[in-house]
Amino acid sequence: MKKIKVYLILMILSVNSCGYTFRSNHIADTENWSRIKCVAVMPFQNLTEYPKAGEIMSDIIATEFYITQRFGVAERTEVQRFIEAVGLTVPQEIDATFARKIGELMNVDAVLMGSVTEFWYRNARQKFSEEEPIVGAGFKLIDVKTGEVLWSSSYTRTSYDILLTQRDPLNRIAQIVAEKATFSLHKIPLPSGKIELNCADGWKTVAQKKLDVAKTIKKTEQTAGATPVAQQSMPLDRQPPPLTDPEAIALSKQFVKGKSIIMRGIKFSGNTTVLEQGSYVYLDRIGKILQSRRDIKIRIDAHSDPFGTEEECLSLTNEQANTIRNYLITKYSIQGERITSKGFGSSIPLMPNITKRGREMNRRIEITILESQ
Repeated sequence: MKKIKVYLILMILSVNSCGYTFRSNHIADTENWSRIKCVAVMPFQNLTEYPKAGEIMSDIIATEFYITQRFGVAERTEVQRFIEAVGLTVPQEIDATFARKIGELMNVDAVLMGSVTEFWYRNARQKFSEEEPIVGAGFKLIDVKTGEVLWSSSYTRTSYDILLTQRDPLNRIAQIVAEKATFSLHKIPLPSGKIELNCADGWKTVAQKKLDVAKTIKKTEQTAGATPVAQQSMPLDRQPPPLTDPEAIALSKQFVKGKSIIMRGIKFSGNTTVLEQGSYVYLDRIGKILQSRRDIKIRIDAHSDPFGTEEECLSLTNEQANTIRNYLITKYSIQGERITSKGFGSSIPLMPNITKRGREMNRRIEITILESQ
C-alpha cells in the first residue's frame, strides 16, 4: 500500500513538472507536398507586450523547418530585405493575400505565417512570487500557387514543477513550442534529391531588375522636370490605363459618391480571412476601376452573421476588409489613402439571422464610394 502511494506521488510530481500544454494541429493530405521545396518565413505578428517576440519566434521556427530536412528556407530577414528592396508597403497585419504575393515575387513554393499570442512570465500561483514562463503561438503554411493551407498549428506551453523549485528560460519554452508544433511535418516523405537550405537567392535578381527600372524612369523624369516617380500613385504609367473590361465599365457607373455597392461575388471561406477563388474576378474589376479613375476613394465594409461574440465578429470583419484592401493596394499599386477598410461585425443585418438564407445574406462585402467626380 505504501509503495502504491509513493508511485502515485511520483506520477503527480512527474506530470506537474512538465507544465501544461494546449495544442491543435492540421496537416493536409495532398500531393502538393512533393513540389514544396522552398518556404519563405514572413515576419510574425507580435500580439504580446514582450519586445521582438514575433521576430524571436519566427527565427526559431525557421530553424525547426531546416531540421525537418524537408524544405529549404528563406528566413525572415531575407524576406524583409526583399520587401525593402522592391519598395513594397507592408500592412500592419500581413495576411494570406499579401504573403502569397511576396511568395510569388520571391519565386518560392510556400509561405509561413505566424502570430505570437503569449510570450512572458507570470506568477504560477498567487501565494508564491516565482514567475512562470509561458509561450503561445500559431503558425500557418500556405501554398503560394493554390492558396491551400498545407499545415497549421497552434501551441501554448508553460513550465513549472509542483515544488516551484526550477524554471525553464522563456526562450527554451519558445524552442519547445516550435519543436512540438513542427513535429507533424516529419511525417511528410523526404524529398528526392538535394534540398538547397538557403533557397531564395533568386529574389535579389528580381529586386535588382525592379530597382533598375525605377532608377531609369526617375532619371528620365528628372531630366524632363517631371514629378518624381515616388510621388505618383502609379509609378510606371504617365496616364491611367483605359478601362476596357465591359463588366468593369458597367460596375464603374455605380461608383457615385455616397453610394454603397454590395459585392456578392466577393466571398470568404467560412468565418476566415481566406478569399474564395471566385472572388478575385470581382476584386480585379475594382482594382482596374481604381487604376483608371484616380478621382475615386472607397471604403471596404465587411459584415458578418452573429457566429460568435460581438468582439469576435468585429475582429473577423476588420481583418476581412483589410485583406481586400491589401490585395488592391499590392496588385494595382493604389495609394493607401484612397482605400480605407472597416469591419462592422454583425451589427447591420439585412435580414433576420434565424434562417440559413438570412445569415448568408448578412455575410457580405460592400464598397462605399467616399469620393468620385
